[in-house]
Amino acid sequence: TVRWQLITWLMLLEALSVALFALILIQIQGREIRQRALERLEHQATSLAVQAEEAHRANRPDILLSSLKMMGAAPSVAHAKITDAAGNVLYVSDGEPAKFPLNLAEKAQIAKVQPHLPLVFSFENHRWEGVKAIYHGDDLSGYAWVETDRSWDSEQLNTIVRSSYSFGLIWMGASGLLVLLMSRSISRPLNVLHAGTRALMEGPEA
Repeated sequence: TVRWQLITWLMLLEALSVALFALILIQIQGREIRQRALERLEHQATSLAVQAEEAHRANRPDILLSSLKMMGAAPSVAHAKITDAAGNVLYVSDGEPAKFPLNLAEKAQIAKVQPHLPLVFSFENHRWEGVKAIYHGDDLSGYAWVETDRSWDSEQLNTIVRSSYSFGLIWMGASGLLVLLMSRSISRPLNVLHAGTRALMEGPEA
């Protein structure tokens, strides 16, 4: 019938519109989440390096351990660690330092770290890490490393996607109901006209 043809085509059009909207939204939000993650890593690595410098000046390694544990407890952080200038792990946010040595990809970044500027890089299957040099006066004493938890960023994107699809389903349902109500006013006179035309063809004299 005319009514169900209108509803069917409307649902198809809106389904395509929602899918296109979700695709564009995922791309835009994905870029924004990635940019925020990079900026967050820069800030976290810088913050950890500053706390390490203050703990070193005060000769308080316990303060540094507390800062590491607090940094590692953040939902966006996979783990944090402090190394010496050669890249040997001294402290980690959770576990034994010997179990978290720098791999070759991380060691390769040491030469790229500029004084007083954080460096963010990716390695090994889309892992992201920030590193910042630690200075004691003018002397380089080590590096602060913070690796992000990519599942936290992915969950943010998944939340946006789920919200978009929920909105799309609600919108499609509301539109379908509106068209169903409106189509009655269109299809009812068409049905009367159709019945009258058929009656006229079958018995024009009547």
